[in-house]
This record gives sequence, C-alpha cells and structure tokens, in this order.
Amino acid sequence: GGSRGYLQLLRGAFDVEMAQPALKVLRDAGIAFRELDAAGCTAIEPGLRWARQAPVGGIYLPDDEAGDCARFTRELRALCEANGVTFRLRTELRALDVAGGRVRGVRIAARDLRDDGHRTRDDAPLAADAVVVALGVDSARLLRPYGIDVPLYPVKGYSATLAVVDDEKAPRAALMDESLKTAITRFGPTLRVAGTAELGSRHAALRQQALDTLMKVLDDWFPQAAD
Repeated sequence: GGSRGYLQLLRGAFDVEMAQPALKVLRDAGIAFRELDAAGCTAIEPGLRWARQAPVGGIYLPDDEAGDCARFTRELRALCEANGVTFRLRTELRALDVAGGRVRGVRIAARDLRDDGHRTRDDAPLAADAVVVALGVDSARLLRPYGIDVPLYPVKGYSATLAVVDDEKAPRAALMDESLKTAITRFGPTLRVAGTAELGSRHAALRQQALDTLMKVLDDWFPQAAD
C-alpha cells in the first residue's frame, strides 16, 4: 500500500521561481533531489505523455515515500488485536477520571438499558494505568477543564479515490501539483487525489469548488488514467 519516489510538477516559470527557497533548504539539509525538465518528468512518469499540457519542469525526490494510511491503520489494528489489545469502538468519552492530582482512567457514557427501556446518560469509570490523549483537535476540549491548553486548530482536507482504468496512462508513484497544491498518489489499482486545507472548519459538508480542483488536477496531468 505504498510507493517510492515523489515528483513535484511545475506548471510555469512562477512555480520554478517559488521553488528556489525550498531547494536551498533541501541542499542545506543534504536531502537528495533532482531538478528536471519536461522530458525528465516524463521519463520518471511515462503517463505524463497524455497530459493536456507538459510541465515546464519538476523536482524529483527519490527517497520520499507515500503510504496508504487507511490500510496501515487496519493492519496495525489487526496486529494489536493479535497481541492482546482490545478496541472499544463507538464509545463516548466524557472526561478524564482524576483524583488527588492523578489520572486514574476515563469516564465514558454508560450505554446499558435501564429498567424502563431507555438508555442511561450517566457516566461510568474505566480504570487505566495510563491514559494517552490522541483525539486530534478534540484533545483541547477534553484537557481544558484540567488547566491544559493544547494549541490545536481544526483543518479539513479533501481527497478522492478512483479506480485506475488504464495502467499505461496512470502515474506510477506520488506527484504534487505545486501550483494547485494537490497530490496524486498511486496505490495499486487506485489513485488518490488530495489537496485543499480549510482552516477552522469542523463541518462535514464538502465544497464543490474544492472537489472540482481535485478533478481538474487529475484531468490536467492524467486525463485518461482513472474513472
């Protein structure tokens, strides 16, 4: 569920100019990269032969990698369960269970039915030797009552996963459109297109304009690759 190498595509002279400070950072850090012309980009990603317009150039980082986060998470869960870990899914966490300045566990929503057939909204303790808070932006709300201020801010990203319909005309690995800040990554029989960051958004609704940008980038570079 991964790929090796990362190609940044540059649409025009402005992108080339804007990339120069980043290239200096790479040089100073000793990170391997190659500056490419259009032919060099196509040599690495032959599917670019069908692009609607060739890039003016690119930057290739041969040691970079891309991974399938969803697959990694599923397989990590299976590995944990094989070693005795129990996952309690669909469990509502209400608060930490703190006494005497020490965290004893957490308090979760009790889901047992009462005698009258209704579900109780009472809390129930869940004891633990240690608690790791890894709730993303919701960590701030959980920890705030205990005087812990976590500097986290919500960010919503967009992605689409499509089936590859023509292997020859599809990318081999991972690419980034530097102008539109959108990535295209090959994961076996699928392509994942991802980009756009909406700061402060906690809503699940998707903006059509952001989705259109994803599809535009894919159509510009690999118009016949996926469906």
